[in-house]
Amino acid sequence: MHGWYWFTLKDGYQAAFKQISSENQLIDDFSSITHETAIHKIHKTAIDGMADISMLRLFKTFLESTPQLILQIYILMSTSNSSISQYTSIVVSFISVTCSTVDYQIALRKSLPDKNKFARLTSKITYLLYKLLTLISWILCIALVMVLSTTIACVLVVLFWLGDFFILIINVHKMKLMDQSLKEEKCVE
Repeated sequence: MHGWYWFTLKDGYQAAFKQISSENQLIDDFSSITHETAIHKIHKTAIDGMADISMLRLFKTFLESTPQLILQIYILMSTSNSSISQYTSIVVSFISVTCSTVDYQIALRKSLPDKNKFARLTSKITYLLYKLLTLISWILCIALVMVLSTTIACVLVVLFWLGDFFILIINVHKMKLMDQSLKEEKCVE
């Protein structure tokens, strides 16, 4: 994952300072395009890289932080003694998962030209609250089922993870097919 950060940082640096060097080219043939088009392509590459990094952080959040959050809530609900640090940890975890989701949505909207961007702060806050309340309800439902029956909750969580894994595999396959079709189009031109 650190390689993604490095390449995105490099592309962002080139986009910010509008430097196109012959040894560090992002675009193969500069002779056939204008300088503005080259800069636009570098900006697009940097924005797409940030969207990819944001998606990887989202996967990390849902595969690591969310199960830990469910476990924290389960422990809090099944024991009689609790402390303020447990409540604080749960609240911060909810906010972290929500912010990761919103960050991905903002990066995705920047990278896709057909999506409307979040123009105002109020739209970002509204989306943040929507995601926060949605994630709270989902995670609390899973934790409540876990308190009632640990076996059923574990089976449900495994089914959710398998479903997400298969969706990920399908999307990666679609991306490979799209990359192949783009390469074929470039070869035809």
